[in-house]
Amino acid sequence: MTDWKSLITQEMNNRDDSWDSVVSCTLTEEELCEQFDDGYGGSEGKPFTLWTKTRVYFPVVYDGKEWVESVSRDPDGKPTSHFGGESKPLPQLSQHSLTVSPFHPILIK
Repeated sequence: MTDWKSLITQEMNNRDDSWDSVVSCTLTEEELCEQFDDGYGGSEGKPFTLWTKTRVYFPVVYDGKEWVESVSRDPDGKPTSHFGGESKPLPQLSQHSLTVSPFHPILIK
């Protein structure tokens, strides 16, 4: 279990930022502190955007795992990397259906 305030704080520490520089946030203090399961499965944290004087923070989810990322508030010439997972093409095995999960059958040509 975690909360957005803890995850945002971790990202702020990684970026030399702090709560003192917050300009605006779409969540209340109470919502920032609400506990949720950030583990794999389904996303449970509320959507948000938080602006500081130098960065914009937002939630990211991959396969139900949630965390916080941020980008520069102002143009800085640095590209933003992809967030989340990337899928790679499956090798050609046969003309039969290959089941990746019970919910997503994939037809291999």
